[in-house]
Amino acid sequence: MEHFDKRILRTEIDQADAGLRVDNWLTSRFTYHSRNQWQAIIKDKLLLINDFPTKSSRKLQAGDIISFKLTKDEPPVDFTYSIEYEDQYLYIVNKCGNLPCHPAGPFYVNTLWHHMKKKYGDIFLINRIDRETSGLMIIAKDKIAAAKFSKMVEDNTITKKYIAIVHGQFKKAITANGLLSDDTSSTVRKKRKFTLYESNIDKTITNYSSTIIKPITNLRQVSKVECTLGTGRLHQIRATLFSLGFPVVGDKLYGLDDTMYLRLPNDKLTDKDWAKLVVKRQALHAHQLNFTHPFTNEQINIKIPLPNELDIDEIDKEIITFRSKVN
Repeated sequence: MEHFDKRILRTEIDQADAGLRVDNWLTSRFTYHSRNQWQAIIKDKLLLINDFPTKSSRKLQAGDIISFKLTKDEPPVDFTYSIEYEDQYLYIVNKCGNLPCHPAGPFYVNTLWHHMKKKYGDIFLINRIDRETSGLMIIAKDKIAAAKFSKMVEDNTITKKYIAIVHGQFKKAITANGLLSDDTSSTVRKKRKFTLYESNIDKTITNYSSTIIKPITNLRQVSKVECTLGTGRLHQIRATLFSLGFPVVGDKLYGLDDTMYLRLPNDKLTDKDWAKLVVKRQALHAHQLNFTHPFTNEQINIKIPLPNELDIDEIDKEIITFRSKVN
């Protein structure tokens, strides 16, 4: 059980984790730090076991109390979210476009996981979406439900549909089957690229990716498209749209200029940069979930509209205004 007191995390070790090295347990349990980073934290005595400093090699015992002080202020987020569906097994949550789902990078307390855990107890995130992506998520209430829903995600029996606002006129539907790989041409190491395969492709390949993309609306500068996931790869929709020539509006990594992604953490984006982005976050929204409930056999169909900041008419007008000033 974990307890939180402002900036201090306290968690008790249960019998299942007894015997593990403390650094290995921390790395697997709290993945927002690497093993080397956790070892440095332990060396600096920022982590205590039973209120005393420890060593990375210490073997955990059942009942040990680990205390970890969160020393850095986390970037501010927007905790706007709503529960669109709930039963004894799960929540379906609609989150805003400035809220991390789970601990990663500089975020721990300022996450949906932490906020809901404090309010509702143990929760298990099933489908995670990026901090700047808004929309629907499935969150299980216990380990049994989490295993069931995770298996459904693995078996692709949950239909997940997204709406994106992209640069350019996307006029023809496409089933984008291909491979995702590292984009070695980018200075950003985590950036990926999508390679479209016109012919058949081995679907068992690890990086095989499939997205059905359909146009909804075409305006002068931007289009609204619906993306239905056939696979669930990292950055799948954003990397696919970018590689097809239709970058997502507001995307710092897969948008018009990926150097913005490197400059953002240091607050080095200029007013011109923000004007070029048009919206402060990527214009991607998880708007629909459809699946057969694994416990009740009920058909669950949840659909929510785009948030106000992703109004395509306003986005199109702002892009036209920006380009007229630049030219």
